[in-house]
Amino acid sequence: MGIDEVKKEILSSARQQAKSLMKEGEKERDEIMAAVEAKIAEIAQRMESDTAKAVEQYKLLSSAEAGSQVRRQRISVEKRLIESVFEEAKQGAFGLPRKTRDTHNSKLLDAAGKELDVETVYCSKQDIDSLKKFKPKETDIIGGVIVESKDGSMRLDLSYETLLDGLRQEALPEITKILFE
Repeated sequence: MGIDEVKKEILSSARQQAKSLMKEGEKERDEIMAAVEAKIAEIAQRMESDTAKAVEQYKLLSSAEAGSQVRRQRISVEKRLIESVFEEAKQGAFGLPRKTRDTHNSKLLDAAGKELDVETVYCSKQDIDSLKKFKPKETDIIGGVIVESKDGSMRLDLSYETLLDGLRQEALPEITKILFE
């Protein structure tokens, strides 16, 4: 077998693995989004009575001050609901099984390797043992990784907290629409 054939075989194998990882990542993303949507629906039902009370109070009070107070209460309830959804998501991320965390960390490190030359890896205490080959440093995160380039000039935060915050910013309008319209 010639070098070109070996090279083609290796490239073909790498492409297949990359496609497989992307499909797995998309499947996991879809599963996470489905779980988040289910959790949102569950929390929305729990919070519905508070919102209903606020709406009823609004109908009963005719003054501008009363209407303003109801709006503030509704915003407060909505804010608490959204906060509780993301807090529960963080708690769920903290309690993920070891195998799932290992899979996530592997995929996050692969993604980070495409962005920069990874030298230093920071992770949660929970993940230190599974990432030993990277000589990780412990940091105060729920999960995921934070990576740094060799010279320290580039840092990429792929911690669960940062990823959830990004999801929150990206999905907040959709979440608000689902919950409150």
